[in-house]
Amino acid sequence: MSLESSLERIAAALETIAAKEGCLPPPPEAVEKKKPGRPAKAAEPVVEVDPLGDEPTAKAISQDDVHKALRGFMDKNGIDKTKAFMIKHGANPAKPVLTSIPEKNYPAIMAELGA
Repeated sequence: MSLESSLERIAAALETIAAKEGCLPPPPEAVEKKKPGRPAKAAEPVVEVDPLGDEPTAKAISQDDVHKALRGFMDKNGIDKTKAFMIKHGANPAKPVLTSIPEKNYPAIMAELGA
């Protein structure tokens, strides 16, 4: 065997090992071609703007707002119904506290309580 053929065999064996271990990038023909066009943009939250004013109409609901609404609900319906209501909206069933309710559920809580 010549030196060139030995080096080619060694290089081929190393490429095979590296490909099995995931060390090499895929060959160019295996890579998907991207379609030309606009680059993808991240979705931005939609905020409605009042056409007569500059203030956005959507207001973020804070934990304090939900706490006040739940306090009013508890005064009218009692603690057991309040705990069931909180569990319905994602609170931890073992210990239903306001901090265990996900923030994404705050608008639904406020809408249901009418606050």
